[in-house]
Amino acid sequence: MTPTNGVGPEPPQIVVLDGGFSTQLSCHVGHVIDGDPLWSARFLYTHPDEVVNTHLDFLRAGADLIITNTYQASVEGFVEHLGVTAEQASELIVRAVELAKRARSQYLEEYQDYVQNDRIPLVVGSVGPYGAHLHDGSEYDGSYADTTSVESCLNPKVDNL
Repeated sequence: MTPTNGVGPEPPQIVVLDGGFSTQLSCHVGHVIDGDPLWSARFLYTHPDEVVNTHLDFLRAGADLIITNTYQASVEGFVEHLGVTAEQASELIVRAVELAKRARSQYLEEYQDYVQNDRIPLVVGSVGPYGAHLHDGSEYDGSYADTTSVESCLNPKVDNL
């Protein structure tokens, strides 16, 4: 957009990000999610349709970006807390992206007459800090930093990316 006088920078474009995923998801699953070691990532396994519905809530409210439900997701966490294999755990992380894309597709179908081509919502991956997969709150204080190498943080996560 060029100013009417042709001088000056374009104004910033405002982009609306989705909101607190676990808070909204709890409206669909009927209980509070706080305290679960996997947080809302558990519902990729137990309630995938409700994950889609939560993404849809944000899109219908005007979000331009929706974030995958993977902040607390890790192969190690899914193996430990869901009892799945490492391969199944990796598939759950892929599923998170698929569920967000499914929500976006459904939204675009519902509102096809109103969505402009340059305003199609984006799906953005969420990667929590290393401490999030420890399920001990250390992502808030960094207490794992003295005992963890960069390699141990990245190796399993790079494969999933």
